Amino acid sequence: MAEQKISICNLSEVFGMVEEQGQAASSGCGCKADTFTKERRDEGGRLIAIESGTDLHFCPLHAAAPEMYEVLKMLLKHYLQLADSGDCGLWDSSEEQEVIEVKALIAKIDGRES
Repeated sequence: MAEQKISICNLSEVFGMVEEQGQAASSGCGCKADTFTKERRDEGGRLIAIESGTDLHFCPLHAAAPEMYEVLKMLLKHYLQLADSGDCGLWDSSEEQEVIEVKALIAKIDGRES
């Protein structure tokens, strides 16, 4: 089975390539999708079923993404509570570029407008 490379990790693109071409596909990051076909036979050797599907294998970064997302939300919440408490001085944390970017990223991941 030939493996086809793509330059960036776009799992839907990888999956689409597998579905359209029936090939294994992998992204530049190490995420991979492999198609498989298995024959099931009875004791007499007669074909009783053909199963096929796709196995997805995530690179370490993308495998950790859901956990990183949850940790990022917790870190932002903790930071905002600390910044807004006044214990570290007085400033408007909502105007900080880092806070704005993290909030926008979380909104994007959640499928909301920032």
